[in-house]
Amino acid sequence: MANTSLMSPIMCRVCMKSDCPLFSPYEPSPGGYLPFDLIASLAQVEINRDDELPQMICSNCLNDLEITNKLITTCKDSDSQLRQRLSADKGKFSPHEYHVIEAINEVEVINESEESDDAVSVPDAPIELLDIDDIIEEETFDSDEPIIQDDINTSFHVDDLILTDPVVQTFDGHRTQCCGCAEKFDTFEQLELHSNECHIPERAISGPVPVGLIECTICYQLFSGTSYLDSRHQLPAFRDRLVSAEFPEVVQCCSCETLCSGSEEMQQHSSLHLDEKFQL
Repeated sequence: MANTSLMSPIMCRVCMKSDCPLFSPYEPSPGGYLPFDLIASLAQVEINRDDELPQMICSNCLNDLEITNKLITTCKDSDSQLRQRLSADKGKFSPHEYHVIEAINEVEVINESEESDDAVSVPDAPIELLDIDDIIEEETFDSDEPIIQDDINTSFHVDDLILTDPVVQTFDGHRTQCCGCAEKFDTFEQLELHSNECHIPERAISGPVPVGLIECTICYQLFSGTSYLDSRHQLPAFRDRLVSAEFPEVVQCCSCETLCSGSEEMQQHSSLHLDEKFQL
């Protein structure tokens, strides 16, 4: 009785069928793929020319391998893009989700001796609110020259007089007073260490600061506009800290950044800018 081989060299290496068109796995397919590479990567099956196994692949299996390879590639690409989008979204935020300190509408002049939690003296006068329009009217309407109201509104803004803290306004290397709490230190290095330990964990966002906002490098709060430190001084919590630390009353002109000691001196200074306006 003659031996009949169960394996024919003329059959598909994948489905073991021989009743369909067969191709060499070492020749590129019409789609540009090498069949033996697809079999090795997708099925983890190694094909060698001298392994004495069928060295052919049918058109149906080749087509299925190419479809599977494209599907796997698509899955990997989409997963990578989705993760990148998620990472980018975490760096963004909605303006309604985080507290951003906006520009002020009135100028608050803080009396030097106002009471705080641990203050020893209590003045009778409350905090004085100065309106920009009142200051302009007092200094300019005594003049003989006519003044156009629209010109005043375009020349002066609510930020023309802003209360500033000389300790906070100094260069970073000389700051020792924390703007996020009432702590004060002997050196700026101690302040930085305190900021890293206490205020970085309170940071409202992850990732870079959004365009149009400024982040304080000490307390890590978000502010809008270049006058963010000045705007911060109008907050009740920060105002109480300034008073308790017995900071002097200082007013700064935002047009030229000149510091004046007191509101009267600032009123005199602001009239200079008004004169400059009418000379134009």
